[in-house]
Amino acid sequence: NLVYYKDVNGVVRGPLCEDEATSLLKADFFRSDHVFRVVDAAEKEQFSNIADLRSLNGFDTPFMKVKTEEGEKGEEKESIRVYK
Repeated sequence: NLVYYKDVNGVVRGPLCEDEATSLLKADFFRSDHVFRVVDAAEKEQFSNIADLRSLNGFDTPFMKVKTEEGEKGEEKESIRVYK
């Protein structure tokens, strides 16, 4: 997964790998009102906030591939973009 985010000037930055994005999240870099745009391998889009991503993928690993009740989805997410 790749993570993109907007800085304070509105410029989209990235990509970051999952580990870098998770480190920034743990350092309170991202705010709770950020919206993440997730694009999967089939070009499907999903818009989520950090609370939704944490409920799907775990509190400590919100940027990992999306899990469902049946387990992990077959296709991995290609990118996650963060918008204010």
